[in-house]
Amino acid sequence: MAKTWDIFRKSADPDKQPVATVHELEYHGEWMEDEYVIVTVKSPEPIDWKRGDNLTYRGEKFSVYYDPKVIKKARSGSYLEGFTYENVKLYSEAARLKDINFNDIVLADNMIPYTSLNSFSFFAETVEDLADRIQANLDRMEPGEWNVYTPDSSRTGQRLGSDQSRTANWSRYYDSSETVGKTDVNVTAEGLKCWDALKLS
Repeated sequence: MAKTWDIFRKSADPDKQPVATVHELEYHGEWMEDEYVIVTVKSPEPIDWKRGDNLTYRGEKFSVYYDPKVIKKARSGSYLEGFTYENVKLYSEAARLKDINFNDIVLADNMIPYTSLNSFSFFAETVEDLADRIQANLDRMEPGEWNVYTPDSSRTGQRLGSDQSRTANWSRYYDSSETVGKTDVNVTAEGLKCWDALKLS
């Protein structure tokens, strides 16, 4: 039997019906670069695409972030391929970081002044300081959706707050008494996205 992949709504119950079923999938990806899959979807009915519609490929979620256009139409319900959506691109979750600006934002409780501008400089004593700012920007755009983990369990806990569901996955990482990465760095950020900020570490 040929392999297929189901596309579901972002918050769909696993028992619900898929939005569409994909029979052919093409993967594209490089380390720290764009990672996405391209599919062609054929349906007897038009598909009401929603931002966040997603499929799972090799254990990773890929999502739609635009409205795919139908390129072939027939009378609704007339036959299996009445509506064809070619070259639909679904991006990996990490690709969303390329849409979120890295502005001069800080975590709410750290008492550091900030400007919210997209061009700014700050002093990072360790990579934890950079991680805090990345987390603050992600929380601003998508509260609770992203968790920035680092080797320091204490700082990770402070960064993510008291919500146990957010800190539970920290066990995948290790605790270290040694400083990881560069230290005492003056960081200059000019028009960066959160994805670019990750590369600063």
